[in-house]
Amino acid sequence: MLAKTKAWFKNTVFVIVADHCASSAGKWEININKHHIPAIIYNLNQKPEKIDRLMSQIDLMPTLFGYLGWDYNTALYGKDINQTKIGEERAFIGNYRTLGLLKGDIFTQINDRKKTVQYNFDQKSGEMREDQFKNSELTNETISYYQTASERFKEGKMKEIQK
Repeated sequence: MLAKTKAWFKNTVFVIVADHCASSAGKWEININKHHIPAIIYNLNQKPEKIDRLMSQIDLMPTLFGYLGWDYNTALYGKDINQTKIGEERAFIGNYRTLGLLKGDIFTQINDRKKTVQYNFDQKSGEMREDQFKNSELTNETISYYQTASERFKEGKMKEIQK
């Protein structure tokens, strides 16, 4: 790696993150299997580790800030995965018409036609089966995340918080 020969290398952290697969942008349905993306945080001068927990792209920067020991205030929804309790992991997944929240093995989708669908997601096989039993708590949580984010953005409340 050519960067290792540069004077700035020891003071540089590289964040490499993929995007979803090219064929993931369905009109309404979301295929979770096409939204698994890797991320690498490199050059933190610590022992390499693999984190195999559920998280979203919005969690990447809070996780990096945690590794760097940075203290900050934010009104955003991302979380440091290393400070997230086991069982509280979640991932936000969306496309042009549909938004979703994956928590545990339940994926809740809401779309612009005001339709809500829940699926049981088998992480090992990647199979999604529509769940006839609606978990209203997860439905409400999904709607509230996206609704409050929209309202906060429109009102300018997602900007930097001044101390």
